[in-house]
Amino acid sequence: MSVFATPSKTPFCAIIEAAQKFTQPRMRSHELWAATCYFRPDALRELLDGLLLHIRLTEVYVVYNYAEDYRYPGFSDELEELMRNYEARGVHVEFRRMKHPGGLFHSKAYALIQRNRAADNGLRDQFLLVTSGNLTRQGLGMDRGGSNFEISYDSTSKAQCQKFMDILHNAWESLVCDDCTREVQLTDDDLRINLLLDATYLCKWEGSLRQELSAVFRVSEESMRHVARTNPRLTEMGFEIKTNTLRRYYFEDRPGRPFPKRFLKNYTAKTLIGYWCPSTVWKIVEQECLNKFSDFDDWLMSITSDRELAEVSEKCKLDLAALRGIGVKIVENPMIALGNRIGKLRSNKIKKKRIYWMYESFRLPYDLENRDGLAELYESLIETLESKGWKNVVVRNLEIAIQSRDLGKLELNIEDRGKLLRHLGAQDEMDGEDDDDIDDGD
Repeated sequence: MSVFATPSKTPFCAIIEAAQKFTQPRMRSHELWAATCYFRPDALRELLDGLLLHIRLTEVYVVYNYAEDYRYPGFSDELEELMRNYEARGVHVEFRRMKHPGGLFHSKAYALIQRNRAADNGLRDQFLLVTSGNLTRQGLGMDRGGSNFEISYDSTSKAQCQKFMDILHNAWESLVCDDCTREVQLTDDDLRINLLLDATYLCKWEGSLRQELSAVFRVSEESMRHVARTNPRLTEMGFEIKTNTLRRYYFEDRPGRPFPKRFLKNYTAKTLIGYWCPSTVWKIVEQECLNKFSDFDDWLMSITSDRELAEVSEKCKLDLAALRGIGVKIVENPMIALGNRIGKLRSNKIKKKRIYWMYESFRLPYDLENRDGLAELYESLIETLESKGWKNVVVRNLEIAIQSRDLGKLELNIEDRGKLLRHLGAQDEMDGEDDDDIDDGD
């Protein structure tokens, strides 16, 4: 028995270390029981993957506070996917939401047990962890440098573990809430969290397709006088003049971008971490632009094939000769760096999506226990809502949703949905368009 606190040992490490000490880890079946208030499926997924490296885990039971179902949009879908994935790996996973009549189901405890089947559900090996850490990445100490300070008590006592199992079995039967979410009136806190969670955030990505696919000619020091200032001859040759380099883009113009001009101003709201775009809007964008990305990817793979790069290499040789002819010495072959850069890009789907969208898209980056971060983010969203400027359809819907406490008001009506679809189908803008112009409406 011991008491410990992070960062000396995290709850995650304690559970994994306990599994490593179990006898016959691969021959006998093991169960994980968890009670938590706040719950994030990604934390459970990492915990289960860690345990499966050491023991034959066969059953997982998690009880959590019912409010998580509406704090976290898409929560039930993610749980179903998690259950299917682990069922395929021979692990039965089951969840139950708890509703305590006096308030939160606020328990945080974990039991890892090895069953002795010959002894009527007796325990052969057991580990109990009672902790302040929820089943979240921060609560279990999975995020170094960003985790919570948790205090934990662990025990390998069979009697204590059995007492915990008895309590949890009783809660499993008596506090279960099969349809809690339909009965809940959102509190102010729940409303704020849901608004922040049920959205995608967009930040301008600083890179560009031309940047990734341009050949970079590094000029020697003795030739710098030729490129120190704008040289009309180099410009005529198709070079972009930088401080100590020349750049040349040899490929065809890219297909159109998915975002029409002023999309951000029409269908998002500014926050301190980027543009807030409600899921009701972003799902439409993703559906409409899915085929466009596939076309873009096919185009990119085609123009960067070995055959196309061989042609680019020949053009590059002609340019190198032309530069030598006017006294500009290049330090190294630009095609070497360009070929390496293209090779990495072709296999990096995440980066290709960034280039395609020209924006980084991400979900809420804060853990739900980070109250200060959530409050600051929400305040920045409200500042946009309360600004005196023109309000787009998303901001107007946000205002109605907050006033009515009805998140369904974030849905676009038929007319606004039609406008969005027309915008997404309009002529795409080329790189370099100004995204900061406010659209005054149709």
